[in-house]
Amino acid sequence: MTESGRRHVDRGEDIRPAGEAVLIIIPPAIGHPDRFAHLGAASLVAFLWAHGVPARTVNLSAALYARDRLFYRRLYDAGSLERFWPHGAWGFSAAYVDEALAGARDPALAEALQRFSDRAVAAIVRARPPLVGISVLQSNVIAAAAIGTRLAEAGIPVICGGPAGTDDAIAVRLLRGSCDVVVRGEGERALLRFARQVVRGTPLRSGTVIDGTPVSDLDRLPIPDLGPGALDAIPVAASRGCVNRCRFCEEAAYWRRIRRRSPAVVAAEIAHQVRRHGARRVHFNDSLINHDPAWLGELCGLLAAGSPGLAWDAYARPAGLDRRLLAAMGRAGCVEIHFGVEHFSQRVADALGKREDVREAAAVVRRAVRAGIRAKLLLIEGVPGETPRDHRANLDAARRLLETGQSAVDLSVNPLVITPQSIFGRSPARYGIRLIPGGDGDADRAEFDEGPDRATALEWTARIRALREGSVGGTAVRAVAEHLRERLP
Repeated sequence: MTESGRRHVDRGEDIRPAGEAVLIIIPPAIGHPDRFAHLGAASLVAFLWAHGVPARTVNLSAALYARDRLFYRRLYDAGSLERFWPHGAWGFSAAYVDEALAGARDPALAEALQRFSDRAVAAIVRARPPLVGISVLQSNVIAAAAIGTRLAEAGIPVICGGPAGTDDAIAVRLLRGSCDVVVRGEGERALLRFARQVVRGTPLRSGTVIDGTPVSDLDRLPIPDLGPGALDAIPVAASRGCVNRCRFCEEAAYWRRIRRRSPAVVAAEIAHQVRRHGARRVHFNDSLINHDPAWLGELCGLLAAGSPGLAWDAYARPAGLDRRLLAAMGRAGCVEIHFGVEHFSQRVADALGKREDVREAAAVVRRAVRAGIRAKLLLIEGVPGETPRDHRANLDAARRLLETGQSAVDLSVNPLVITPQSIFGRSPARYGIRLIPGGDGDADRAEFDEGPDRATALEWTARIRALREGSVGGTAVRAVAEHLRERLP
């Protein structure tokens, strides 16, 4: 870990009294250990301060990563979406969380989590927070439940929010002793209201689920408070939401519609954070950066003029990026684009709800490479209705693009998992999907009326993953496929 990375961790690990500030807790493990500046928590902290409520972030995920990498990885594996790849359906349940905390599946992991939670909560209690907010993702539900329960036992009001709060099963489990309130969607206004309420001495009404009120004008939000010290990279969100409604994605359940900040405000925030934290790298956390070509072109012009030497990456649709715009992105410092292609068979792309021509998608990737921008292909295998011919189209297109140059094109491919708040998850029968309950503590299963069974889906995923090793031969495929199957409970 770099020296600046250690300073990240020290900020998250140091829990000292801060005028009885509201604390935003980030439980382990959230993945992406190289991106420990948690943008959601930083935005909430800045919003509370802007309205007169002292607040700060406690990044327990960063602290655990610094202390015990093996425990961090095991905890991530216990709750992350990847755990459910072999079955094809998100199967989280109250029973699953209870069994994990009780050590029914992994006693050593449960014991280590209990020790970690006890230490963390003891330090939090010493900080005398009037209210604690817990940021909950799919991968940290188990730790969030453990930490929230101990905070509740200590008499501290707890609110849970974040992307996983939209999952009914997760919300119900957290409300059963791990928090007082679950906020779904955007949390700024709700958290401010509850913070003021508890400061006035009015207790929270336990067992409450509310929908957060979206912020209508994102330009009015304060600059996120990423804490003191140097950073390796700065997270930035120029927008909230997405222009697409892909059927496999839960984005629409969290961000109801797309809203964007003005290019001038985004550029000013980046310049401010660069001056404050010394980083020359920016990660755009947006679902896609190219929701509006004119908007993106204006932002690139401002970044090129105001932040020379900056390097940044972003997610993008593989559409609407012509040579001129890609050249402007390169001049502004764009070094990598993560393209949400999903599949190079038009049939399967349509089934996933994509709205791109897959031939144009391949052309956009090539144009990005010619502009000097590294391209990463995000792909999905094991889709309802997918045939061997569709899989070959995906495999062949990915291979051709990788042959553009190993350093210029990369890929990430995962098997499809049906999640509860996605379009597939809300209306499975409409798309030929059968969700078969796994029983208490077990993962659900997804089966298709037409399309690959799960073993085939994992095999196809393995074939495309093996392209990164420069081979689709039997040995490479078997090695990757075995790795995927190891995630079976």
